[in-house]
Amino acid sequence: IELDTPAKPDPETMGFAYPLPPVAFAFRNERRFPPPTDDDMLREMYRLVQLGLTSNMYRSSQILAIIYEHINRNKRDSPGWQRAFFKAGGAQKLFQLWRRPEEPL
Repeated sequence: IELDTPAKPDPETMGFAYPLPPVAFAFRNERRFPPPTDDDMLREMYRLVQLGLTSNMYRSSQILAIIYEHINRNKRDSPGWQRAFFKAGGAQKLFQLWRRPEEPL
């Protein structure tokens, strides 16, 4: 059985519907926002836990809200932010805060 090769479409008659050649997978799915590295997450969490929660510059409730937003930002980065929180000593700081609540405004 002899099959005819499909004719290549003429770009003049096809216009914008001209079929494009396939693009490699790596070029198709380039991430706009790549995940932060473990070092970046640890650096940010250390700054929030060790510096933010110990200074009187901000209320601890505000710092805890920022930490909560980092951990619950998305499904992909959440485990990394949780690991960074524990590595930065966040659990110990939480126990200290529960023993010493802040004064109301």
